[in-house]
Amino acid sequence: MEPVIVLVLEPNPWCHLGFVHVLKDDPQIKLLDGVDHNKIIALGSIPTGLDPTVVMLSHTLLVDFKLSLLAKIKDLFPKANILVHGYEANIDKVAEILIAGAKGYFLLSGQPENLLESLKFVSKGLIWGPPEAIARSLGRLISLKDIKPVATRADLISPRERTLVNLLSKGLSNKEIANKLGVAEVTVKFHLAKLYKRFNVQTRLQLLTYAIDHELISGRKWETRASL
Repeated sequence: MEPVIVLVLEPNPWCHLGFVHVLKDDPQIKLLDGVDHNKIIALGSIPTGLDPTVVMLSHTLLVDFKLSLLAKIKDLFPKANILVHGYEANIDKVAEILIAGAKGYFLLSGQPENLLESLKFVSKGLIWGPPEAIARSLGRLISLKDIKPVATRADLISPRERTLVNLLSKGLSNKEIANKLGVAEVTVKFHLAKLYKRFNVQTRLQLLTYAIDHELISGRKWETRASL
């Protein structure tokens, strides 16, 4: 069985040490230690060398950066599931966190040994948290399933993706775009694949046409290259 790779984003050093103490001896857990949470939050692209199964995210950081931080963590670590930890016992607030994209909420007033179980649950894509909060979050999602959301242009494409598509419109190759953005070429390919799937297109030219037609980027002529 592959270990659960855990990245802990916790601003309180004593709380962080507590997590290390609980998790370090479990053979099924691999801790990515020595990572500065401030540097992670400040990142603008997927980091290299970090591929966690679960990101443990302090509720304190959500209070500071709001629920939008969950979306950013998912962008930075698209393969990871998020387990929020904190002392928030309000069922409605925990439900909001689950609806916003977290896979679980671990209440720090609970038993420390339950943390191991919660990590293993969340690593499999299962939901962990107070039963009332889980039920409430699922109830809200079910009640909204037939309501078509009104998407704004900002919802359709992130600033980072808009920059990528603008570079694409200049006829740059994946390698050239990667050099411009300071990321790996595989990162560019990953984001292009996401955009292809989101907008139901199959080529760069189709993606550019869609982006201009829907005013996701400014309409202008672009160079044509064989790589298109």
